[in-house]
Amino acid sequence: MGIDVREIWNFDDPVESEQKFREALQTRDFTPNEQLEIWAQIARTFSLRRDRVNCHVILNEHWENAMTAGGRPKACFELEKGRGFRSGGEGLAAVPFFEAAAQSEVDDLRIDAIHMLAIDAEPDEATRLNLVALEQARSSSHPWAQRWQGTLCNNLGWTAFDLGRYDEAIERFQDALAEREKYGNAGAIRIAKWCLARAYRAKGDLDEAFAMQKALKDAGGDGFVDEELGEILLEKGDAEAAKPFFRAAADKLEGQLGEDSERIKRMRSLS
Repeated sequence: MGIDVREIWNFDDPVESEQKFREALQTRDFTPNEQLEIWAQIARTFSLRRDRVNCHVILNEHWENAMTAGGRPKACFELEKGRGFRSGGEGLAAVPFFEAAAQSEVDDLRIDAIHMLAIDAEPDEATRLNLVALEQARSSSHPWAQRWQGTLCNNLGWTAFDLGRYDEAIERFQDALAEREKYGNAGAIRIAKWCLARAYRAKGDLDEAFAMQKALKDAGGDGFVDEELGEILLEKGDAEAAKPFFRAAADKLEGQLGEDSERIKRMRSLS
């Protein structure tokens, strides 16, 4: 079935992940195909850093071997080639590689490729693609493919949200939360709950939204939780009560969003 690269990945720290993947190549006994998959992940650490040059250098160095190997290595390299182009602002150049990987016989990588095609598609096409991928994830016997259900439900939820279909968004986010809870990843569960609460606010169910976000804050929520609590209180007409939440949100998120971002400026003005 291959190596589960999620055991090594830390998507919040691509530099650390690159080091861990290189160490794994030196210290663990991988098959040639597994080694190729590791090289594809190393390339991905560069695309996540917007370093398309090094991403493509690594992929090109091993490209012929990956294409000859077929199966997981081939689909991995096609996916990362597409992600490398996309991270460099070359979305059109990425499409043929995602389309090639979307024809793979490897369930989890095929689903990944379809999900990548959906990201930049128009809403109707994005919904269609994500539904295709979701059906494949649900019908697959591959555990790594099945795990895609949470991400796909989340993406369907945001597409519905952006179209103003809040009841549908809530249903999708509820499905995403249920999937996240199956695997017990605390971070993913927190994000799923935040998304669901955000949809409740958009629908106008402010009490439910506040209760969910407050529970997240009590469990150690981040600046995005504080921001939402402020927005909910503002919509409830209590600007004074919202001030400390906006202040906390701005303090926590300024480094991430930038002090000159319009979002931070708005938080500061409301605090």
